[in-house]
Amino acid sequence: PAGGLEWAIVRIIELTAAEGCTSFSFGASFGVAITESPNADPAVADALAELHSVGVFGPGNFQFKNKFRPENTPIYLCQPATGDRTSVTDIILMIANPDLVDGAPADPAPLNDAAPSSDAAAPPPHAIVPPDDAVPSDAAVPPEDAGPPPDPALRPGRTDLLAAHGYNALALPTELVPFDLLTDSWAERADGFVAARTRLLAERSGPPELTAHDWLPMPEVVPTRSGRTAEELLCRCHPGPRGVVLHAAAFPTWLSTLADLGYEPVAVGVGRLDPETIEAFAAELTRRPAGSVSFVVAEAANNAAGGVPVEPGALRELRRVTAAHGVPLVLDASRVVDNAVALAGPGGDPWAVVRDLLAVADTATL
Repeated sequence: PAGGLEWAIVRIIELTAAEGCTSFSFGASFGVAITESPNADPAVADALAELHSVGVFGPGNFQFKNKFRPENTPIYLCQPATGDRTSVTDIILMIANPDLVDGAPADPAPLNDAAPSSDAAAPPPHAIVPPDDAVPSDAAVPPEDAGPPPDPALRPGRTDLLAAHGYNALALPTELVPFDLLTDSWAERADGFVAARTRLLAERSGPPELTAHDWLPMPEVVPTRSGRTAEELLCRCHPGPRGVVLHAAAFPTWLSTLADLGYEPVAVGVGRLDPETIEAFAAELTRRPAGSVSFVVAEAANNAAGGVPVEPGALRELRRVTAAHGVPLVLDASRVVDNAVALAGPGGDPWAVVRDLLAVADTATL
């Protein structure tokens, strides 16, 4: 529930104070400047600014700690005026987890299964002629028991990489992992091409013109860094009261954002937008006092329902129900293209379906 973490922290502080403790530390918040240094290194300042630009640092953690009115003390990074200097990212990593730095090999082995190269020239290949009494090639030879297959994680190169990163697979750089399944969110990816695209968008003189696309029938489009950011922006800027939000098994990021901002999320159904679920929405809206429901959230190709596509007709029926009660309909359109491809079928035009779905909603996030 909203406020649960704050309540727990207050109780912890009360208990530790009763035990005689005179201070309580929330720990360090990296990347948030509460003062300015008179002799700041421009290179370090630029490095921190770049980390900010790609979302490595955010003020959320610092803002949360300040709810409890702590005494903030700045941490200064001091470096020699000349000579070799440790990079900002290495210092931050060392502070966050020293085990990833201490004792790590200086040059981890590359991620491949090839043996180390040798300066010695390899002997030239030569043919081997079997003797006359050799076993014919078509003779049955009983297979030898080779035992269990080797562990792929222990192949040469991979063990060195794991050791270099404290045997923490989550600390491996993305470019060293052939198949990274940690997330399917582009905003969470750390690939080079994603960072390059983010940098290109950040360097634009103004926001891109997005209302000219035929498949995007919205009079106003606000670009954000991620779907989660769009959800938070919508919830913060909603003009009505922060009351109940009915949803058809919305994605978990919705639930945390709604709870943090004072809404009460209430699930209706299990993710499918079938007639029974629409009737359940109508019943919930009817039984609740007028003005108590802020908005209704439906999701295209709902993840909780296994990606079952939403029919435009079903979404229009839900829109008719919400409009009858004066409640806006919000469409989580993160998977709207997948939804449209499934409905359009082979050779069909998915973009026409995308437009039909988006045109039904009062607001959409994608």
